[in-house]
Amino acid sequence: MLDAAAQTHDYWYDVAKTGGVYGALFVDKVADADHQLAVSAGEVVRRYFAGVNDSITNQPVTRAEFIWALKVNVAFMELAGFKSIGNAIRPPK
Repeated sequence: MLDAAAQTHDYWYDVAKTGGVYGALFVDKVADADHQLAVSAGEVVRRYFAGVNDSITNQPVTRAEFIWALKVNVAFMELAGFKSIGNAIRPPK
């Protein structure tokens, strides 16, 4: 699940013609992609605690996957929030 979410996230970064640390920190137009990745990672965390299998592999979520998902959830939720503030205060064109 997390791999699929990361691939979708990367696709939207490619569409926006950005990437890397610069895109992650400074390109506000990918805030929705960051938020969706965080939400998807949160779902992996939820499934780990609930004992529900991964919706793609139908295998249990491993501890390693849980730890990565938790890190991704926290990091990208913060990035999305940071970028959303920038989007909200930007003057209209």
